[in-house]
Amino acid sequence: MQTPYNAITDSFRQELEALVTQKKYVKIRYFTDLHEFMSTAAIIQAIIGEQEAEFVRLSTGEVVRLDKIARVDGKPAPGYDIEDYSCDC
Repeated sequence: MQTPYNAITDSFRQELEALVTQKKYVKIRYFTDLHEFMSTAAIIQAIIGEQEAEFVRLSTGEVVRLDKIARVDGKPAPGYDIEDYSCDC
């Protein structure tokens, strides 16, 4: 069961849009629908809207909901204190 979508801040969305334009590899840490903490390096290809939520589509083929992103390009996302989360990934 998915949790309700929480809209992200305008400033964070602008940062993501800039990364789409730059087409550079970035490290992204995020939570899956099962609340698994994941990490990947990819190019953010697009920001897309589906079923009342927004997602990033990555060059790896992954699609990640914007409000599930904890850290991107070395910066914590609003609402996530990255010190609370760690993984060996």
